[in-house]
Amino acid sequence: MRRLLTSTYGFESDCWVCEPSNPVGLRVPFHHDEEAHTVTATLTLGEHHSGAPHTVHGGLLAALCDDAMAWTAIAEARRFALTAETRLSYVAPVPVGEEFTVTARLIGRHGRQLWLMAEVRSGGAVCGRWRPATSCPSTARSDPTRLNALIASFRLIASHCSFALEFDAA
Repeated sequence: MRRLLTSTYGFESDCWVCEPSNPVGLRVPFHHDEEAHTVTATLTLGEHHSGAPHTVHGGLLAALCDDAMAWTAIAEARRFALTAETRLSYVAPVPVGEEFTVTARLIGRHGRQLWLMAEVRSGGAVCGRWRPATSCPSTARSDPTRLNALIASFRLIASHCSFALEFDAA
């Protein structure tokens, strides 16, 4: 597995989740498995990252999954993308002080749209899934009209697709 760094891809970042030089960031190391076509990070967070007592904050889990999906777009689709919409399913709490894994993968493409998913596992059990994440090309970032049109089209496509797979929590 190859460690993913912004400098490898020729862009600068001060990402709070993954940038190793951000002094107040999490500095999460993401790795790309080219054979499995996944991006993964394994980490342990402490009590200062909790929401409910002894439980990793759900918003922090969402940020980790968002970053994993962004790295998947870069590593697998070879382009930078922004998340336009995501669906979160929290299945079980992630305990602080225990190792857990965030894994993301590219599950589909439609033109310039990317469909990604991520999941969090702790102790071998699925704790959360983020799907379908629709991402837009970075060229829309500087044009709010284009970005809003892309978001609207993604929502229309998502409402007519079967990408939102149900799963059992067992």
